[in-house]
Parts: sequence; C-alpha cells; structure tokens
Amino acid sequence: PFHEDHLLYSATSFGLPYYLSGALQDRIEEGVSFCLEHLFERPHLIFYYDRMRPVQTLQNYEFLKHASSVIVSSPTEQKTLLRDVPSAQSRVVLWGAGHARGFLETPSDDFLRFTGLKPGQYILQVGRMSARKNQLATLLAAKDVDIPLVFIAMDRCNLTYEEIFFKAACKWRKAPIFLISQHLSASDSQGPIRVIPTPDGKILSREMLLSAFFHAGLHLHPAFYVQHGYTYFE
Repeated sequence: PFHEDHLLYSATSFGLPYYLSGALQDRIEEGVSFCLEHLFERPHLIFYYDRMRPVQTLQNYEFLKHASSVIVSSPTEQKTLLRDVPSAQSRVVLWGAGHARGFLETPSDDFLRFTGLKPGQYILQVGRMSARKNQLATLLAAKDVDIPLVFIAMDRCNLTYEEIFFKAACKWRKAPIFLISQHLSASDSQGPIRVIPTPDGKILSREMLLSAFFHAGLHLHPAFYVQHGYTYFE
C-alpha cells in the first residue's frame, strides 16, 4: 500500500476547500468572515477548518503489523509507516514511472496540436481533481498571472471539490484555463474554463502526456500528499 501521512496532511486537504467555499459565499461563521484576503495573510487558517480525518491508517494497523514485508517507495514513506506501525517489517523499493524512458528522445508536438497552445507558454498540473492534489492552490497562486493554466485531470475524486474549483475560477481568474477531462464535455465550459474532452473518452496516450510536460513553461505540483500523477503514469 502507499502509506499516506494523513496525520499531517488531512487538515489542509479538507480545510482549504471548506474555507474557500465560505469565501465564495462571503460567509460569516461564529463571527469569522471568510475572505480570500485573510487566507493570503494567514494561510494557516485552513488548519482550523478540517472537517474529516481519514481513519485508514488506524484500520490497517493489524494488517500492516503482521505482514511479512511492507514495500514502501521512499525513506520518507518508511518513516511515516514506522511512526504509525512501529513493528512493521518495511522494505524501501525505489522505482520510476515507465514514461521516463520517453525523454531519451524529443517528445512530439501532439499536445500543442490537441490544445492549440504554444510551447513554453502554459502552466501545467497533472492529477485527478481532488482536494489532496490541490488544484485550488495552483488556481489561487496564478489568479493574476496572464498565462494559460492547464489541468490534466482524468478523473474526479469529489464532485463538491470540482464545483468549488469551477466557482473559484469564475470569481478570481480571468486568463484562460484548459481542463482536460474524461468525464466532462465541451459544453461544461464556463467563465475562463475551457473543457477539452479526451479523445474517445480515453486517457491521454503516453506520447501525449510526454508532449504536455515537455512543452510546458512550468509544471506545478502543489499536492498536499501523494505523488504527482503516478497512478496516471503507471
């Protein structure tokens, strides 16, 4: 299993979208005004609005404790595992995504033709639309940056989070956003967001993904936890 550090990161993953949903509504809760200015002044505010604490780590304790060996993908993950399950027999196995061999040759311009974007002139984030991947951070960090944002988000994890993302984009972002998705259609486009459905509803090819990374001016990975689209890369 991928042993996630829920203890450290669940509060931020759930606190940020909760706070932003309040800011979108200009909500006042227990005398506290939710607003974007306060969030930028005091980013730690989101820790106060954790509404869910995952319990998988607690539920998996006996299973991990009695396993003959638990494979982890990094020393950091091993430390997290041993904190939660001190007697776990863990082994670190370092690995790389299979797509990496593609960089031995220059990727194609398939992604540029697919989107109409220009090389070096867009900011890219890869990962399904979810609180842990934290697309909201990219959106807020670049809300005043006049360069297209591109989100390759094949799947949704939480419909409410996706709705907050759309509302936040329409309220705080003017420059274009390209959202490449398997489950949304072009008719779902609104405000600055242009939805581009994947060809035939399938995930992008390995060659297309390599092209997207190669031609991006900047790749952002603001996830609170989990790696940057490794499930997609597999």
